[in-house]
Amino acid sequence: MLKECPSKEDFEEAMEYTADGQLTWTFKGFDDDTYEMFFNGKQQKVEYEDLPRYIDMLKIKIINETKLQVKRILHGLSQLIPLPYLHCLTG
Repeated sequence: MLKECPSKEDFEEAMEYTADGQLTWTFKGFDDDTYEMFFNGKQQKVEYEDLPRYIDMLKIKIINETKLQVKRILHGLSQLIPLPYLHCLTG
């Protein structure tokens, strides 16, 4: 996972390997769809100076999406096993 970019040159070199040569304020969800981190994020390029903010926002988006998936799994399991029994298993 991207944690930091050692230099602006490394960032620019990495952008050469993206589909359109730039990073935008979007992320790919678990369903393989692309989502904007904020309104019109698809149109806004992430600059080198924005990387810490981009990474922080990406972490939050992924965590929230993971929580949603866990909630859906729990709902599905509760259709098979009553919730009080599931809670006994998890403590």
